[in-house]
Amino acid sequence: MKNIVTSIDISHSILDDRYKKLCSNLEEVAKVALGSRYVQEMVPHVEFDSAVRLSDDFTDGYTTILDADDLNTYFTSGQYGETVRRQCLVSICAYAEVFVSTLFPIMKLNEHDGKNYGQFPNDFNLEIHNSNSFLRKIYYIYKKLKGSLDFETSNWENIQCPRMLDEMFTIRHVIVHFGGVIAKSDHEERIGGHFKDANNNIILSPNSIDDFVHRVTINLSGLVKKIDTYLS
Repeated sequence: MKNIVTSIDISHSILDDRYKKLCSNLEEVAKVALGSRYVQEMVPHVEFDSAVRLSDDFTDGYTTILDADDLNTYFTSGQYGETVRRQCLVSICAYAEVFVSTLFPIMKLNEHDGKNYGQFPNDFNLEIHNSNSFLRKIYYIYKKLKGSLDFETSNWENIQCPRMLDEMFTIRHVIVHFGGVIAKSDHEERIGGHFKDANNNIILSPNSIDDFVHRVTINLSGLVKKIDTYLS
C-alpha cells in the first residue's frame, strides 16, 4: 500500500516494525474494500443455481442454503458493498487501537493511565467529547512527548485532527452496538451528514474506506515521528 505517509523513515526498530504492521493491516482492509467493488461489477454476469450452499461440510437440513435470487439482489443492490465497508471500518479501528496499545510498552508508559486520561480536552483546549478511549490514549502519549521534546504545537492541537478520528470511531461504535442506526443525540452530533441517511442509518460511500485509511495514517504519522525522536 502506498500513500504519502506509509513510507516514513523510523530509526527505532521496534517502532518501525509496529508501524509497518499497521500499514500492512490497513493494506489488507483496502484489498477487501477494493475486491468488493469488483465483485459487484462481476456478479451480474454470474449465473447462480436456484439455491446456493454456504458450505459442503454439512448435509441438507443442516447446512445454510441461500436463495439465488435473494443472493443476486443482495450483491447488485449495493447492500453487499455497504456491509463490506462497515466491516472494513470496524477492522480499521481495531488495527489502529492495537497499534496505539503497542506504543505504551515501547515508551515504557502505563496504558491504563492513558485510558483514564479524560482531561485531555481541557489540557489542549479542544471542544470534543472525552469518551473515546483511543483519543485518551493518544493524548496521554502526546502530552508525554510534548513535555519531553518541548515542541510548540502540532496537528493534534487542531480540532480537525481529533474530530476526524472521533467521528470514525463513533461510526464504528454505532455499527457494532446499535446495528448501524444512530439512536443517541451525542452520536448524531459527532457524525457528519454525509455518513447518514434521512432515517439516521449509517451509510458509507464506496470512497469512504480510503478516507478512513488516510484518517489513521496521516494523523498518526506525525505522532510516530515524534515518538521515534523521543526514543532516540
